[in-house]
Amino acid sequence: MPSSYSEKIYCRLFNPLPVFSDLADKLKVRGYVEKMIGKPYLIPIYNVFDELTLKDLEALPNSFVLKANHGAGFNRIVADKKQETTLTLENMVSEANEWLRMDYSKRYNERHYLMIAPKLFAEKALLSENKPPLDYKVHVFNNQDKDPFVFIQLMERNGDMLKHFFYLEDWRPAPFKFVKANVSEIDSVQNLTKPKKLKELVSVAKKLASPFSYLRVDLYLFEDRIYFGEMTVTPGAGSVSLSPTSWDKKLGQMFDWPERCRQNIT
Repeated sequence: MPSSYSEKIYCRLFNPLPVFSDLADKLKVRGYVEKMIGKPYLIPIYNVFDELTLKDLEALPNSFVLKANHGAGFNRIVADKKQETTLTLENMVSEANEWLRMDYSKRYNERHYLMIAPKLFAEKALLSENKPPLDYKVHVFNNQDKDPFVFIQLMERNGDMLKHFFYLEDWRPAPFKFVKANVSEIDSVQNLTKPKKLKELVSVAKKLASPFSYLRVDLYLFEDRIYFGEMTVTPGAGSVSLSPTSWDKKLGQMFDWPERCRQNIT
């Protein structure tokens, strides 16, 4: 009988709905996104690979992002291929093919990843001055008796350094935050500015999350357009710490239970 946010996420680890595998598959989910909000929100893909070769990399544009579809952290940004040596490209091929052999479901016991057929793909790099855009992780809670509750986890990445800040749907600072080691708060006034497309950003996330009790929808703003990143059904693999801790229960109350999918998403 889970009641808190973290307890319900933890239950999803061991009893996932079958559809969660399709949502977590970074390639298969694109069909759902196109159906729900349209193809313009998708980042263009250059190619999909069952296995990568050096020749495949050489055929790609000068700038791209290499990813695997079956887990988190499987990505490599190439801002300028001309600056890469043959050795670094060969190492990239080896690393990417190693991703394919990893069973990500065993890393944190997220069982929905087990049913994803591993593939690699290269997509357009959304870069400005060789830096990725801000990541708007929109958390949407659906309860049949209430309007959706939304908060936005704004993420800033600079190399291996991560910073975040938390907002409510109207861009007021949230009265809570996730506590995570080695992640500090964003201090850039420019990055904390309310985005012009906030209303559309929230609307897109609500639409994608509408069939489910809860989803985290990751979106990017780049060159005045919104792009879909990915969907996450088990953020933090059930180990999220909230401050103040009372919000673990409050968010859990907004997370409709028992788990169900309200419509056919295929």
